[in-house]
Amino acid sequence: MNNMMLRVTAAMVVVLVCGVSAIAQRQIDPATGLSLEQLTALAFERSPEIHAVHARIAAARGQLRQAALRPNPMVTAGRREEPSS
Repeated sequence: MNNMMLRVTAAMVVVLVCGVSAIAQRQIDPATGLSLEQLTALAFERSPEIHAVHARIAAARGQLRQAALRPNPMVTAGRREEPSS
């Protein structure tokens, strides 16, 4: 997923979250018996695109944490033979 898709997905999430009013949250869908808030939560849970975005965010956070760490110490050993006299 490229940056544009991430931005569009993020914008859609913001619009959905901000656009839901207190009145709309209380409305119940007669077909399912679920409120708009419950239907929105269900859509977020089942959306592969949102799961992919969450995975990318988690990976980026992990990379950021790893980049802040000091590198692992390295030890090298060698053997040098001196000519016998």
